[in-house]
Amino acid sequence: MARSRERPVVAWMLRSFLLLNFLSAVGFIAYAFILQNPPKTALPLGLLIVGVCALVAVLVGLVGSLRINCCLTLYLYLGSLITLAELGLTLSMFFNYGNTVDDLVKYEQENDPDFTQADKQELKDKVAGGRWFFLVVCILQFISVLVAVVLRVCVYPRERDFENFDEGGEADARPSSSQIQARRAACRCGLMQKLQQSVSGRSPGSGSLPSPGAASYASSKLYKSTTAKMAAKYGDYAQDSEFQQKKGWFGRK
Repeated sequence: MARSRERPVVAWMLRSFLLLNFLSAVGFIAYAFILQNPPKTALPLGLLIVGVCALVAVLVGLVGSLRINCCLTLYLYLGSLITLAELGLTLSMFFNYGNTVDDLVKYEQENDPDFTQADKQELKDKVAGGRWFFLVVCILQFISVLVAVVLRVCVYPRERDFENFDEGGEADARPSSSQIQARRAACRCGLMQKLQQSVSGRSPGSGSLPSPGAASYASSKLYKSTTAKMAAKYGDYAQDSEFQQKKGWFGRK
């Protein structure tokens, strides 16, 4: 019972993190268009590509959380790559902040003659605020990958082993319905053969059934031979009236 509760808990944890990853992937795509529309430079293009890949990974992870191991394994690879890509973008925004902003400003100045210093400062604020958002997203993505690893490596294989053990034990303890029917049919067949042999007076290896006349003749002959043997052994007692009333010599005391 504990393992039946363990799998849904871990699976729902993964689905919860996948929902957060879905929202963060949408945020990546939206933020790419906020910084630059359409995305042309390195940072907005990287955000757009990572956001689209994250959406695909979320879909694969959702299917994998439904206990499809191949999809869960694929999500582990995709999630790891996306986490590294998100971490790279975030670190570039922290440690290469000046060059990242300069690339964005340069592109805007070349393509927008109305670009002012106020727009430049606004662009800097967007990059400065976004890097903290991306850092939180990286942490959530990393946790979701860890949960997927636990689900894939620890929970699903152990649950499968328990199920195989239970199925094997049940199969050994309880025969199937077809086996029960086969045993009943064999018992009926054996009982009918014994009853048939007892009534007809046949030996177990005899072939066809004897006719009613032959069966009656065999029974009479057996009775006469048995009576003669008893008369020879016990004398007149075999012809005594009390003996005739008894069921047989087995009833003697």
